[in-house]
Amino acid sequence: MNSAQIHLAFNHFPIAGMFFSIFFFLWVFVTKNENLKMAAVSLVILSGLLTIPVFYTGEDTSKLVRRKPFVSKYNIHEHEEKAESAMIFMMITTAVAIGYVFAKKQDFKQASNIYYGVFVLNLITVWFLANAAHEGGMIRHEEIRVGGSSNNLQPME
Repeated sequence: MNSAQIHLAFNHFPIAGMFFSIFFFLWVFVTKNENLKMAAVSLVILSGLLTIPVFYTGEDTSKLVRRKPFVSKYNIHEHEEKAESAMIFMMITTAVAIGYVFAKKQDFKQASNIYYGVFVLNLITVWFLANAAHEGGMIRHEEIRVGGSSNNLQPME
């Protein structure tokens, strides 16, 4: 597999994982189920880990895709900028989630506060991931660009 295949194969998992973990968090608020708490946090950690290959294959992928017709340097740049912000928030959220696991194992009194922090960070991170994903889609999917047409784009040199 080349970097583009890895990038495209993995890029949906972190977004989906973080999005679905929100439902776990909300279900925990309703049921107070401790096992679901760990499932929600585990999904955040797994999503964070899956973000790493997506992020680090991005640069090589951009080198491959920028040679394709109807690809805009602007869209690639915007995606890269949004992806950097998303990666920062994803790593912060993942680190706090790992902190929660350790706090819970040590029976730390503030573990529940850390858990709520993971939830809030998760919501923020999902927003950043969605923005990065949207910009990534704009690179090759002219149907989601303003006007829905690639007629105004010229192949890059």
